[in-house]
Amino acid sequence: MTFDDDAEMAAIRAVRIALSESDLAPLRSREIVAVIADMWERHGMEGVSGLVVALARQVAGAIVPLAEYRGVQAAELVDSFEMRKLGQIVDPPGQN
Repeated sequence: MTFDDDAEMAAIRAVRIALSESDLAPLRSREIVAVIADMWERHGMEGVSGLVVALARQVAGAIVPLAEYRGVQAAELVDSFEMRKLGQIVDPPGQN
């Protein structure tokens, strides 16, 4: 297994954990952090960086077909995610 393969597999593990989260269950951040810690243990900062690169590539790969399905450019979809997050930062839910 190459370093890139290892990073991709770690990213998939982290995504699977995140997908299992729901509004009804506590967030599983510790389990995701354990994936990061494992990459750190085995590869140091390069491993953590590789994990981030793998996640970014996986998200980009998922955004393209979603954008096409919605009939918008991928950049527009990313902009909408960013605006939604900025809205949460400026006006957090439950803070009104």
